Amino acid sequence: MTQIKIQFGTKFCQSDLDEVVSEYWYDSISAACKEVVFDLSLTEWLTTEEIAFLFGWIRTVNQLDKKVTVCLPFSYNIVENAIYNNEDLKKFKEKYHFEENENRIKRRKNRNLFLLSVWGMFSRIGIKDTQFKNIIEGYNSKQDIVKAKYSHQVIPFTVIDTTSIGGELQFDRQFEDVLVGSKSKNKTLKKEGLFDLEAEIVAKLKTYACYSPFESKIISNVITQELYSNATQHSQAREKKGFENECYFT
Repeated sequence: MTQIKIQFGTKFCQSDLDEVVSEYWYDSISAACKEVVFDLSLTEWLTTEEIAFLFGWIRTVNQLDKKVTVCLPFSYNIVENAIYNNEDLKKFKEKYHFEENENRIKRRKNRNLFLLSVWGMFSRIGIKDTQFKNIIEGYNSKQDIVKAKYSHQVIPFTVIDTTSIGGELQFDRQFEDVLVGSKSKNKTLKKEGLFDLEAEIVAKLKTYACYSPFESKIISNVITQELYSNATQHSQAREKKGFENECYFT
């Protein structure tokens, strides 16, 4: 086995996660596998938890020095452009009830753009732009529009360094490091806290009387701290040899 293609269906939601993981996870991290293709060409819907898992999965495989390619949701007619053969299309129709139409194309275009820009796939998972296929036409101009409209509703994919000095985890102290941003691996500015918001987003939140729970600290020291503690423990599991000590959220 030198290459595997991880085929995603029209949806990647909680109900789809177990099947995808059981079929592809161990092969994708196997030493025998040298190249992994994440094929999202069909995908129209993804839920937040699965986005975080998918981005972390791609990042993990890439860190294992494998060749990684990400095929984004296809922005044109899949049948007319013949990106799959007839046998594949028949299988997709049986398994995903896939039949191409304009509504599907529109949803794939939106997912393509939102994954890259609002969720941070293009800049935050650690792979080069040349490793993406099917980037939506006019991405550079379109990303500014959707980020301005939707970025106040979404915390983009964030990588947290869970390395513990001395082998003893001190969750309370480390959690404060997370809040001020010093544990974030993809922070863009040194002075930027992990949950700090850009000035224009803050203005927009005030306009619509909508505040991030992180900014208001409603859940910071309850739910998020517990989630961070859990993620830290799992990220340092003994069986994770060769993997980075990090966890992810969005």
